[in-house]
Amino acid sequence: MTNLNTANKITIFRIILVPVIISLSVTTRVEDNLYNIINVVLIIIFGIGDGLDGYISRKYNQETKLGTFLDPFADKLMVLSVCAVLTIYNKIPLWYFLLIYIKDIMVFMMWLAFYCLTKDMRIKPNIFGKTSTVFHLAVMLMAYLLSQSTLYHYVLILSAIITSCAGLTYIYEGLKYYFGIRRHNA
Repeated sequence: MTNLNTANKITIFRIILVPVIISLSVTTRVEDNLYNIINVVLIIIFGIGDGLDGYISRKYNQETKLGTFLDPFADKLMVLSVCAVLTIYNKIPLWYFLLIYIKDIMVFMMWLAFYCLTKDMRIKPNIFGKTSTVFHLAVMLMAYLLSQSTLYHYVLILSAIITSCAGLTYIYEGLKYYFGIRRHNA
């Protein structure tokens, strides 16, 4: 199977990490520091894998349609699933989870519209989108270990600002693209 190259295998491994982190979190109710440390290590591995699969796919020309779908899917699965669990256990505020959720729904709707118009699966990632994923991972790491610290709250607010910028940028780019196609086809 040509789609199952090294980059895609790393992405699939990242997807497999998500239920492991969730299981450890739910089993311990995010109260056991040893399991929280294990989750932190797994999230760091996930983040490193995110950078590694992208690097390998570009450097070794391993970009595939499967990878174009799986990579952002892995990110969304991790962020939404783990943040949901951390919200349930009061480690992440509900407003933060809802902000991420609403932004991701809007981006998904833009992707769906883009796909219906072009039959292309790729939405170009922007710097805010990539940065927001990094900050989401940082918020999750801190929620497991430092959820009462002042630094955590500053990172949470900065992450929310970057997430909002990412959502607005995707909407702007999507509308610009849509109206550009309409103008071109008219």
